[in-house]
Amino acid sequence: MSTLGLLNAVLLVLPMLIAAYLGIFAWQRRTIPGAVSFALTMVVVAGWCATAALVVITTDPTAARFWLNLMLALIPFLPVCILAAVAQTTGHDSFVRGKRLFLWLIVPVITAVLSLTSQFQQIYVYDVQFVHSGVENIGWVNRFGFWSVVYLSYSYMLLVLSMVLLVQQFTRMRHRTYRMRILLLTIGLILPFVANIANTLLMDVRYFITPIIFNFSTPVLFWALFRYRLFELLPIAREQAFEHMADAIIIIDGDNRVVDVNPNAAALAQQTPAALIEKTLFEAFSTFEQSLRPLLDNFTSHQPIEIRQREQIRYFDVTVSPITRDGEQVGKLIILRDVTEQRLAEARARHLELERERLNTLSQFIESASHEFRTPLSIIKNSTFIISRTEDTVKRAEKIIQIDDQANRISQLVEALLNIVRVNASAELTLDPLNINTLIENIKQQLSPEAAAKNVHLEVDLAPQLPMINADALLLSKAIYAVVHNAVRYTPAEGHITITTCQQDSQVIITVKDSGIGIDSEHLPHIFDVFYRVDKAHSTAGFGTGLTVANRVIALHGGHIEASSRFGEGTTVTITLPRAA
Repeated sequence: MSTLGLLNAVLLVLPMLIAAYLGIFAWQRRTIPGAVSFALTMVVVAGWCATAALVVITTDPTAARFWLNLMLALIPFLPVCILAAVAQTTGHDSFVRGKRLFLWLIVPVITAVLSLTSQFQQIYVYDVQFVHSGVENIGWVNRFGFWSVVYLSYSYMLLVLSMVLLVQQFTRMRHRTYRMRILLLTIGLILPFVANIANTLLMDVRYFITPIIFNFSTPVLFWALFRYRLFELLPIAREQAFEHMADAIIIIDGDNRVVDVNPNAAALAQQTPAALIEKTLFEAFSTFEQSLRPLLDNFTSHQPIEIRQREQIRYFDVTVSPITRDGEQVGKLIILRDVTEQRLAEARARHLELERERLNTLSQFIESASHEFRTPLSIIKNSTFIISRTEDTVKRAEKIIQIDDQANRISQLVEALLNIVRVNASAELTLDPLNINTLIENIKQQLSPEAAAKNVHLEVDLAPQLPMINADALLLSKAIYAVVHNAVRYTPAEGHITITTCQQDSQVIITVKDSGIGIDSEHLPHIFDVFYRVDKAHSTAGFGTGLTVANRVIALHGGHIEASSRFGEGTTVTITLPRAA
């Protein structure tokens, strides 16, 4: 065998083996889009190289012509296989599906038939003569029929279409890994056909240049498959997840420049993904600067943010995570999860719950109020009936007094209800500096006569130099008055009530302690409820609204009120108010 013949044979067998291996490798991953078509492409390439090698080493002219015709019959299917692999890899698999694939195969099938029957017609390639180096066939000359123009135009058109799809996909890809896969696939497919164009159209002698060039093309494809995992599920899954995640994802480098974004992130910036690449983060996402900038200084951050866009507030949960390589931070991953609908739904749910609570409170209020009104009205009605039926002057005078008492009771009840309404409507207070000791002294003076009438000792123990508080004097006076008056009402004769004041940190504490009947533990949690009374028989005076008003007023002042008691051992009410700044 001549040196040139041996070299030709070796250069044809090597790409055949590599292409066969790549075909098997791709077939094993046939569930991945494009893998089956790529495997068929490699099978055709391996067949092309194998038949070319057989042409070279076969010394019998008839056998050599058979292998050459078989080679020429395989070649027309390669552009269709390439188009199918490219279309499926780039997401255009509709190009090669169903009837369209059948149409793409018409010209290759006709060309293959014409190649195998070239000794009987002159439509495609005919009058083939081999060029020898020693006894080996290193090339051939032939004449072309009209079908050659049809076939070559069709084949190069398919190859150009494949290149267009690859270029489009390359421009759409933003990540380097994805771009390199497309670039290597393009180079691996285009190299042999650049040589094929020169060999077919520009040379008088057809050499085995195209299959030999596969020595350079198949390693490139090998690189794409193994280095950039062309037909591995994980990169495709990652790409699909990145592109289709509901969250907005932004990848920035160490200089806070945008490296990649998914479509949802681009939609936030109201630009295309490609337009955002290489921009600084806050140049691309200016509306997020105030909220995101503090998060970039932390190693890992997660917190909710609010963004106003087009007169609307949108809510996001933001996660900023570092991207490291070899222990060094090279960028950051920013994930923005739009939780606007969730927040609005939660707000609606809270609103509905508040409405339900208001309705329940209103129902309870009406029920309790109606009960409080029913008793005096019943007494008034009975008294008027008796007055209308009796001539007894003493009896009539007695009933008139009862009517007057119950009318006063209704008037007091109406005033109590109005107090509750006024306090609940007081969204804004008139705050002025107030000395709480002075207010306590005034309340003591107001209630001392009533306490003395019951022989109850009312004392005060006021801390000197107590800091001022900011308060609405009228409302706060009503609240503390209600607490002390409640103590006077439920403390029996010879009992004691002590009002003390003190300062604790930045708060002023008021304590009202009595030696009254006390409150059972089952009633204690409800004493601030409207109309709630421990005395279910209503044998004591009052309507159960005083502590309700007090609780609301103290809350409006930024303080809180609590009670501690044991039945038969008295009650202690503690009021805590913030001191003035």
